[in-house]
Amino acid sequence: MQVLMSANGTEEILKAIDANLTGLRSELHTELAAVRTELRTGLAELKAELVPIKAKLDGLPLLNRHLITTQREVRMLTTAFNDFARENATKGEIEALHEHVDRVQAENAALAVRLETAERLIRELQEARDHR
Repeated sequence: MQVLMSANGTEEILKAIDANLTGLRSELHTELAAVRTELRTGLAELKAELVPIKAKLDGLPLLNRHLITTQREVRMLTTAFNDFARENATKGEIEALHEHVDRVQAENAALAVRLETAERLIRELQEARDHR
């Protein structure tokens, strides 16, 4: 008789453990579903943030060409000023050169700012990717 009671007691304990495990599984599935939803939402938000950044990154080659052109114009202007130093330039020619230099410097500054912004956005993207 003692053996039967012991077996019944063990069986009841196993049923209780199984019931507890079933409850824990249910809670775990619920929590995992919430985590999955949160991750999907976060990923969707991240993808939405990347769209305008990708558009800006596509413009980098164009910025680079503009920057190279501006640098070439600066070199040409330096040469022109050196040539004018050897000749008698008129006041109008010198003013035209100054206006051109101002324009080139303004373009160079604007391009430098845009390039710095693009580089910052790239760094932020890389940091965000590395932290995932």
